[in-house]
Amino acid sequence: MKKEAILLISVLLILPITLAVDCADVPYPGADGYLNESYTLTENITASSRGQVNRCLKVTADDVTLDCNGYTIDSKNIKRSSFSSIGYDRITVKNCNFINSISNAFGINAAEDAQILDNTFADDDAGWSGDGALISGNTFRDRFGIDG
Repeated sequence: MKKEAILLISVLLILPITLAVDCADVPYPGADGYLNESYTLTENITASSRGQVNRCLKVTADDVTLDCNGYTIDSKNIKRSSFSSIGYDRITVKNCNFINSISNAFGINAAEDAQILDNTFADDDAGWSGDGALISGNTFRDRFGIDG
């Protein structure tokens, strides 16, 4: 029994335990959450107080897809949006779980042909403006809706 306990403790100390990566390190360390190409999450992301105050991820190009792959974006330390895109077209946000946004989970503004697909918004809502959006399969809990 004593050997098993020592072995378990040793394994726990050796294994890296990562619950979430910070927004400032997406899509790579130091990128500060700027997305100029499509990105698929491989783990949960969260916002700390070490960088962004108004948003977690921000699109900086047309034709960007954020596929959260079922992972969560936790914006408990962000004052505004988890995800932001202003003036870029063909933006897709899919398979995301947005939690803890103070203002809204995301804003896609002045965009053509945006797609907002299969996301879950817990305590969050979303904002959209533009032409030709496809909005489908989204779930809203505790707050309602997409404004657009």
